[in-house]
Amino acid sequence: MNRRLLLAATAATSLLVAGCSSTGIEQYANEKPVLDLQQYFNGTLDAYGVFTDRSGAVVKRFTVVMNCSWTGDEGVLDEDFLYSDGTLQKRIWRLRKTGEGRFVGRADDVVGEAVGESRGNTFRWGYTMALPVGGKPSDAPVPPPPPPPPYFPRCCRL
Repeated sequence: MNRRLLLAATAATSLLVAGCSSTGIEQYANEKPVLDLQQYFNGTLDAYGVFTDRSGAVVKRFTVVMNCSWTGDEGVLDEDFLYSDGTLQKRIWRLRKTGEGRFVGRADDVVGEAVGESRGNTFRWGYTMALPVGGKPSDAPVPPPPPPPPYFPRCCRL
C-alpha cells in the first residue's frame, strides 16, 4: 500500500514539475556573460564528461582535447577522446552559423544534421548519433538537455 502511494506521489510530482518547466532557452537570453560560440570554440580546449545508464549510474568517463577554428561562419571542432577503458576516438565536427545564435553541424558518426541554439550564456545542441548496439548499427537520439538554472555553470574552459 505504501509503495503504491509513493509511486503515485512520485508520478504526480513528476507531472507537476514537467508541466511547470520550460525546455526553451529564451529565459536565458539576458544571462551574462554572453556565450559567443565562435570565440569560445577557438583554439585548443580540454574537456571531460561521462556516460550514464538509465538509472543515472556512470558507466564510462572520458576526456577530450578539441582543436577548434573558424573561417567566417564555418567552424571545425577536431576532437580526440580518451575513454576510461583506454579506447580512443576521433570526431570532427563541421559547424555552420545559420543565423543569430543558430548553428548546424555534421560529423561522420552523426545522422543528418545537429541543430543548436544559443541565448545569453546557454547553448542547446541536439543530434542523432550512429552507435553500434549488439554489433549492429543503430541510431541513438541525443536530445538537447533542458537548460540548467541560471546559477549552474554552463561550460568550463580548462
